[in-house]
Parts: sequence; structure tokens; C-alpha cells
Amino acid sequence: MRACLLSPTVFAACSPSLARWAARPGLAWDGSRAPALSNALFPPGPAPWHRSRADLLPAFPAGRPLATRQPAWVPPAATATGISFHDADAYDRMTGAWSRLVGLAFLDWLSPAPGLRWLDVGCGSGVFTGLVAQRCAPARLHGIDPEPAQVAYARSRPDARGAQFRQGDATALPYAPASFDVAVMALVLFYLPDPARGVAQMVRVVAPGGLVGAYHWDLAAGGSPLAVLGRALAQADVDTPTAPSAWVADEDAVRQLWVDAGLEDVQTRHITVRREFRSFDALWEVLQLGASTAPVLRGLSCRQREAVRENVRGLLGLPPGPGGAVTCTARAIAVKGRVGRRASPG
Repeated sequence: MRACLLSPTVFAACSPSLARWAARPGLAWDGSRAPALSNALFPPGPAPWHRSRADLLPAFPAGRPLATRQPAWVPPAATATGISFHDADAYDRMTGAWSRLVGLAFLDWLSPAPGLRWLDVGCGSGVFTGLVAQRCAPARLHGIDPEPAQVAYARSRPDARGAQFRQGDATALPYAPASFDVAVMALVLFYLPDPARGVAQMVRVVAPGGLVGAYHWDLAAGGSPLAVLGRALAQADVDTPTAPSAWVADEDAVRQLWVDAGLEDVQTRHITVRREFRSFDALWEVLQLGASTAPVLRGLSCRQREAVRENVRGLLGLPPGPGGAVTCTARAIAVKGRVGRRASPG
């Protein structure tokens, strides 16, 4: 069995320009955020170019709400138009399976009491909603997502029976103030054009003393399970779309976002998960289902796709042929905070 860390670089899967830089030979990274990076991804030896964590996420100017501190290099939401969530089954097989692994650890960390009112914001295919239904004995459970196909898929999940799903906008939640005890975004925050507004909406609909939480990939450390595919695409000089708010997928940034929303007792942690694939072919099949990369791969010729496939194999240090099982690792950032007694509506 081979083990590999799917985390070569923060924007190998999302920033066209940095992705091409990341593909250059000899690339080195600051080991303080990702000490376990594989030699298969970063060969040993002198490195002509080095980027620190500060290079990736510039310091936010002090004294202004986080919503106005977005770094100037963050691309506009229009760059995310190539990201598609229409295929709910594909989403569930790729992102849903990974989200379930993170969600289990996240719920253990939240340690919620039974009998609470839950809201899953950006519920997608309903994976996290199903975990809440099965593990948390909720008094009431709602999921909301802007994509009709995802909502329909979530409603069909046997593990989320009893949950109520509806279509809606995370930045304009259609619920009354203090309607819930817990609101969570699972792998959602960096897709919002205005993350601060999304968090403010969760604060508004959660009762005083309730929990507001989220988890998302640690892009600043290359923690996305699609990072290796992004690097392989960059090697082939193929651009991939960018999440509109990738800047927020950093521990310091998301902690400050929670603090600026007026939440109390704000805490963050990292969650590392592993997923085993029976072979490289099985891994490649799933990698092709990513919301950001599937449309890109469909636009390539057969020869180009094969080249990208072999780039992935090479980055993981796998020999030609079917081989054996492959175990891959991804890393997420989790954040939680409590609504204060005097929280103002968003």
C-alpha cells in the first residue's frame, strides 16, 4: 500500500499563474505549514525559488472589518464560473466522500448536545446533514443549497430522512432570527463571493449561546484532495478555475472572520483524513469528478487527458501499470464559535 499527501500547493488546483510556477522543477515550500510533503512531489536538492506562508497570504490591514480586507490579488467571482455543481452524484462520489471523513472528526470536536436545531448551509448532496441526523439526535434539521440538483439528491438520502431541504442562498438565509442552535458550512466558505456576509447570516439565524462552525480545505498548505490534479494540469499548461474566496481558506483568516462576526470563544483546528483507493485507476476515476476540474478535463483531447493522468502518476511516485492500493491524505481547517448574548443581526 502506498501513502501519498495530496497537498502540493495552495493554488495548484485553483490559480492559473501560481499553478504554472508550482510546476517548475525544484520548487520549495516552507515546511512549517506542511512538514509531511512527499519527496515524490518535491524532489530533494537546492531550490531556486522559495515562497513562505506570508507570500501566500499577505497580512490583512488592521482596523477594518475583515469583509474589507480581502487581498488585492484575490480573483473576482467571475473566475469561478467554470466550477460546476450540477452533477450531484459525481459531487457525492468525490467531494462528498471526503467531506464525510472530515465531518465525522468535526462533529466529535463540536461535541454537541442532543436535541438541538441544526442548519447545514450549502448542504450539497447532504453528506454532512446525514451525519448530523445519524449522530446528533437533532430536534430539527434543515439543509439549504443554491443548486437544485444537489437539493434533489440530498432529499433522496436514506441517512438524512427527517431533514428538510430547500434551495436558497447562503448570504440571504430565508429563516427568522434565532431559528437554530447550530449552523455549519461544510466545504462551502471559499465558494462564497462574500464570506463575511455568509457568516453574518449564520450568526443571525442562530440563537444566543448557539454554535456557528465550518470546515474547508487548508488551501494555504495545499490540503485539498484535488491539489495533485491541479499540479498535474499545471504541468500540462492547463488552467483551472479559482474559488472566488480562496483567501479565506487559511487558519488565521478564518479565525479573524469569526471574531469579526462577533462570535465568542472562537477556536480553530486542523483535521487530517485519509482515503484508500484500490488502485491508481480508481483514484484517477474519482479525481476526474471534482467540481472545479471535471469541466476542464472534459475540454481536453484524449491525448491531453492521458498526459495529465501520467503527470498525476508521476507526482505520486507510482510506477506504470495498475499497481496496488493507494492511500491519499487531505487536510482541512475547522472553526467554531458561540453566538453572544448581544449578537447583532447580519
